[in-house]
Amino acid sequence: HRKFPDATIDCVDASSHVLELAQTYFGLAARNDASPQIRLLAQRGEEYSSAHPLDILMIDVATDDNAISAQAPPPSMGTHDFLQHAKDQLHPLYGILVVNVVVPTEEDLLVFLEKINCHFDHVHHVRLTRNWVVYATDCVVASHEW
Repeated sequence: HRKFPDATIDCVDASSHVLELAQTYFGLAARNDASPQIRLLAQRGEEYSSAHPLDILMIDVATDDNAISAQAPPPSMGTHDFLQHAKDQLHPLYGILVVNVVVPTEEDLLVFLEKINCHFDHVHHVRLTRNWVVYATDCVVASHEW
């Protein structure tokens, strides 16, 4: 927010405790006179809906299901219904979905990419140390810009 002070940011987490920790330890300030563009919303990400089209929607959440090894996004955010809901939140001309993906195998990554490709015209992914970052959009972006 320091780099883009006019940006409106909605921080969504199912746990109000996580939002409190973000305020305490990471300096995240809730909407107030000093930062009117930041909203902290304690709700499930699957239920989030924006009142206006989003330029960027970033999904950086992992499952806390002990039956599944570390995985991001959780299975509920990798369904066709959720991906369509996420796309519907984006600005139709230049909205971008960014997803932090942590999966046990590259085959699991390919399954996720196959699903997201059903909803977006352009999907790119970048390998980081232990995760992948997936960018999806319908706007035309030169490949060197990714």
